[in-house]
Order: sequence, then structure tokens, then C-alpha cells
Amino acid sequence: MCGFTVVLNRAGLTGRDEQALNACIAGMTYRGPDEQGVWRDDHVALGHVRLSIIGVANGLQPIFSEDQSLVLVCNGEIYNHRELRARFVADGAVFQTASDSEVLIHAYRAYGDDFLAHIDGMFAFVLYDRARGMVICARDHAGKKPLYYAKTADGMVFSSEVKAVRRFLDGGGTLNAEVIRQVQAQRYSLTESDTYVAEIHKVMPGHVARVGRHQDLTLERWYRCRPEPTFEGSYDEAVEQTRSLLFRAVERRLESEVPLALLLSAGIDSSAIACIARALGHPLKVFSAGFSDRSTHDESYEAEQLAGHLGLDFTRVEIDQSDFRNELPTILSYLDEPNGDPSQFAQWYLYKAVRQSGYTVLLSGIGGDEIFFGYPSANRVKTGAGAAQGGRLQRLAATLSASDLGARVELLAYLLRKTIYQRSIRNRPMLTEVSALVEQQGRPALTWSELEDRDLKDPLDRRYSRLLRAYLPNNGYFLADKLGMAHSLEVRCPLADRDLRAFVATLPLSHKFPDDRAKGLLKDALRGVVPDAVLDRRKTGFTPPSTYVLEAVRAYRNRCFTSRLTTLAQVATDYYCADLAAAGHDTP
Repeated sequence: MCGFTVVLNRAGLTGRDEQALNACIAGMTYRGPDEQGVWRDDHVALGHVRLSIIGVANGLQPIFSEDQSLVLVCNGEIYNHRELRARFVADGAVFQTASDSEVLIHAYRAYGDDFLAHIDGMFAFVLYDRARGMVICARDHAGKKPLYYAKTADGMVFSSEVKAVRRFLDGGGTLNAEVIRQVQAQRYSLTESDTYVAEIHKVMPGHVARVGRHQDLTLERWYRCRPEPTFEGSYDEAVEQTRSLLFRAVERRLESEVPLALLLSAGIDSSAIACIARALGHPLKVFSAGFSDRSTHDESYEAEQLAGHLGLDFTRVEIDQSDFRNELPTILSYLDEPNGDPSQFAQWYLYKAVRQSGYTVLLSGIGGDEIFFGYPSANRVKTGAGAAQGGRLQRLAATLSASDLGARVELLAYLLRKTIYQRSIRNRPMLTEVSALVEQQGRPALTWSELEDRDLKDPLDRRYSRLLRAYLPNNGYFLADKLGMAHSLEVRCPLADRDLRAFVATLPLSHKFPDDRAKGLLKDALRGVVPDAVLDRRKTGFTPPSTYVLEAVRAYRNRCFTSRLTTLAQVATDYYCADLAAAGHDTP
């Protein structure tokens, strides 16, 4: 796991480009504390910080092809690198390093522009083909690793972080009001391609960007996984294949030259990883979150029972209410984008404890609910629960939205007035933007329903399509990357495995959602592997006590002298609006 920034300037790299790139590298060393590398020619510069995990001894990036015509920086892991390396070596390829990332260079050489179809991993990378004058930038199938970009006056910038890209923008960029409204309404951004900075965009999951000699940008999808029930086997055969893919997904993510641990809760997903790893002969060190008030949110006791059953070394990370109060501004700064999900607190302290205990890689159960239909509330669309009340509920929702509109506009206007007048009165161009923004509705234009894949026939598939499309890359994987990297920790998610997800997508609904049971397929695949007591336990979410979050919001509100901030999402958007408005005074 690493971080990078790449700058392209068709007029030739300038001193300002060099200064900004150096500042980017210095500013993201937590993403890669082990090594730094920079390479440049007249028009392109690539900078990289490395967290060494595979090929520790000689994996410094940028990585070059043998003839120096290809230059690569990569953030992530390539899980099928051993198979690919063996194939390419048999064909005469010469590798320069033991890094898993180098197989990207040889895959490009072997397969050309279609090489991504042969790659299995979590990644974001930039590959510079000097002979073609082509820069190729790609993001993994699920969006587990971030990749941002922006156009500049004479070129483009790509990076692992928004704040790095902002260094190349005059004034640090301008506010994207729509994204702010989305976070206010949903706790995280729904959009696949935009950020809270209007000039900065995301390469979408499963997409590749290409920039030619004249810096013309093209974007295209290289990976698509849509539910298409082509599987013709029995349910028992589907269960067996699911079990096999689960074991392979965990096994591939156990490879590491540095210490590796597991984040264990009382849930099925992380318990499955613990049990499968144990069955594969890899007893993992496990960490679990506990809360000092012994609240109902505390799953550490059930997690400890499973760890004892498996003979695993267990550590309970106790989180106190005062921890939330003290570190909220620090957490917000590392998020890089506004986010109001309360689970960020527990993740922050868990990742911090794991890293302080000497571990560099952490396995997590993120992604299981979205692939195996694990949300009871979403599953009601299949069972028909609440259908008779649909008309009344929709009318009530419309009424509530209308009644809340004034409050939303007032809140947004207040946040932006405070941002401008209290913190950055020097930034005059923002005033016109704020005036226009306040006149707009406080509700986001993009809503959950618009994210559904309308071409899917089944309502349940449509419901989960939006979770895979927006929730995971913009919230689940987003928090794992940002908060894990804040502590120089790589978070791997076996249940987000590409082949596992693709196989489940081929199953008929009767196999994916057997007898209308949430995670029924996953549970049946794990019978005999995971104790029945775990599989039959009632689902709970990974969320800290609400009193902890409210106290943190209250403390932030008191420090900033504002009485209107009542939710974590409001605090997060306030923080980033203020930061953006104050930009341009400390960047090169």
C-alpha cells in the first residue's frame, strides 16, 4: 500500500510543478513511510511513497521496464502476481524487482491495452508508456483504492489524495455544492466521479483513463459485473463453489512479508476470515473494538469467544468517550474528503492500535453484506414487507422533505457564511459562489434511487446495485483506505474478491437469497467452517455508541463557536468548506 502523485505538463515541467510534487510526496509519507522515489522527464513526473509489504528488499518505485520505456507507480496489491510472473518468465520476461506491482508492466507488454482483464487485485496505478507518449491510469474493479485527477492550465495531475491534487490548482480549487449536499443528506458522497472540489474528479471503479501526447483525456470502463443468472447448477453446487472461492480469496490475501492481523467482530464476515485462515494453517492475531461503557455496541466479548475457540491471540482495543472528543479534527484531516459515518471513530482507534502493535497488514470483513444480501432493511423489497404502506410512506417522506427544506437551506447558508467571513475573508472569489449556492435547494440533486441499475429486472438486485456502486467505494472502502493509511496500515477485504463477486452475480435469485434469508448463501457455504452460534447470531452494525458521537460533535461545535452543528456530517462538511475557503495561502 502506498501513495503517489503524477503531474503532466505539455509545455514542459516548471519549477512550480517540481515544488508542488515534492510537497505532495512530503505530505503523504504516512501512506508510505518506508521509501520515496521520484522520476521525471521534460513533460511527466511521477512521485511515490512506499509501504513495503511484498518485495520488501527491492521494490522501490517508480518501477521501470528493462529498456526503461515503461514507468510505473502503483498503490495496492496484485493478488494473482505469482501466476502472472510465472507465465511471463516462461515467455522470457526479465523482472527487475520482487514487487507484485511489476507484473503490471509485463502484462501491458504481453496483452496491450486489454491487460487489465488479466489483473486481480486492489489497485490504483499510473503507467507511462514513453514510446507512445501515453499515460495510462486505472482503478480496480470495486474501487478499493482511490485515484483522483484534475486538469491544470497546461496539463493534468493524478494522485492518491485530493489534497495533493489541490496543490496544483490556483487557490486550491472551488467548492462543489452538490457533493456537500449529498454528504449532509447521506453522510457520504453518492457521486461516482466528483469530489467536494469542483475541479477534482475520481477515476471511477473499474475504469481506465488514458492521456495522449497532446494531453487529451479519454475514460472507459474496463470491468463490468452485473447480475446475469447464467449459472445452471444446483443450489448445493453453488454453495460448494462459493465455499471454494471464499477459501481462495482469503488465501490470496494472506501473502505478506510483514506482520499481518485480522479485525474481528461478532459478525459472520470477519469470523469467516478468521476460521478460513485457521483452516489454511494461518492462525491470525486478532483485534476487536470494545467500549469503556460496556454498551450494547460492544462485540468484543463474542469476538474473544471465537478467538479462544480457534486458539487465536486476541487483543481488545478499548475506546473511551474522551478519545472521540480529542481526535475528531485529526480524523477529519486524514479523511481527505467530508464523511459523516460514525464508524470512522472506531476504525481510527482500531487501526492505530494495530499499527502500534507492530502490524502492517490487516484483514477486514468489509464487503460481505453487499455481495451476499446482508441488509434486512434492503431485503424487504423482495419479501414485500411494507408494500401496502408504500403510498402513505412516500407521501409522508415527501412531506417531511418539504418541511425540512428550509432548515437545510438555512444550515448550508450558515455554514458557508461562517466559512467565508470568519475564516477566509481574503478569498473574495468565493463570495459569488456562496451567494448562488444559498439560493439553491438544500437537497442533493443525486439521490439513492438514481443510483440503481434500472436495467436489472429484479428489485433486490437493483437495490444492492447502488450499494456496490456508491456505498462501498465512497464509504466502506473509502474509510478503510483513508484511515488505514493514516496509520501506515494496509487493509485487505477478502469478501470483496473479484472472482467471488463475479460468481455470485451469475446466480439466480433463488440461490443468492435462498428462502428469503439474509446471507443465506454465505451461511450455508460456511457451515462446518464457522461455528453455528456465529452463523445464527443476530446481525449488528459496526457503530460506536451514539453518545460518543454526539459528545464529539458537541466538543467540536464549542471549539468553533457555532450552535448549528448537530450531526457528524455537518461537522465534516463544515471542516472541509472552511479548509477549501482558506486555501491558496500555504500551497506553492
